[in-house]
Amino acid sequence: MLIAAALFFALQSCQNQGQSVNNPSNNATNNTAAATNALSFVKKEFKADKEGQTASYSIDIAQGDSPQAQFINNSIFRSLQGTEANISKNNLNYQELANSFVTDAIAYQKEDPSGDWSSDNTAVVYYNSPNFISVVTSGWEYAGGAHGNPWANALYLDPAKLQMLMIKDIIGDEMALRKLISPLLDKELKKTGEYDASYLEIFADNGLVRLPACVYFSSTEAFFDFSHQELFDAGMSNAISTLVKIPIAQVQPFLKLKL
Repeated sequence: MLIAAALFFALQSCQNQGQSVNNPSNNATNNTAAATNALSFVKKEFKADKEGQTASYSIDIAQGDSPQAQFINNSIFRSLQGTEANISKNNLNYQELANSFVTDAIAYQKEDPSGDWSSDNTAVVYYNSPNFISVVTSGWEYAGGAHGNPWANALYLDPAKLQMLMIKDIIGDEMALRKLISPLLDKELKKTGEYDASYLEIFADNGLVRLPACVYFSSTEAFFDFSHQELFDAGMSNAISTLVKIPIAQVQPFLKLKL
């Protein structure tokens, strides 16, 4: 079920910030053109609503049928699909995902009514170039209980090579980057008025913060999203996040990629 996917990705929690980055270009239909030009993205909406159970998807979808566009769309869909067993492989059908959640919710309510279920999911492209795309897939799901479950996942994709990248492929001098981020995070935490000993554990490594699980990039800023699940011990479930934004020019010296 989608619930399992939400719980899995909650460990990489980050809040969705900003708007989609759409860099229109000629829709490439051959490999050479697609590798030379940035892909074009269009946001599409998919919704299901039945018997009080709701699901929605707001997705930046790469246009065209080039291998690059197919690779990006497949990667995004897999991140949002999670472990949903009712969706056939390679079927990029977000409407089917929404319908499946609502169908499961209705069936569950008949056996154990626990309030109306809802699932809201997004995929936002923040950085779009011929050789690097930064995407955040995220969602919020309520399936009974005291509170909903937020989740998010940062994707780094190389459309030219049809490869998914890891954060280690992007960041070069991690220690220098941690030195840059640490005082900025400390300042943001103190703004909340909740700064106390609970936060000190993340600065335990010689006063430097560890990089968060969710890092993403736009053409002007780098985003470092620290969730309270990372700030507190494992027993806490607060999903509010603290976001550190740094101009890309300040971060660029510590990156392997030219953004």
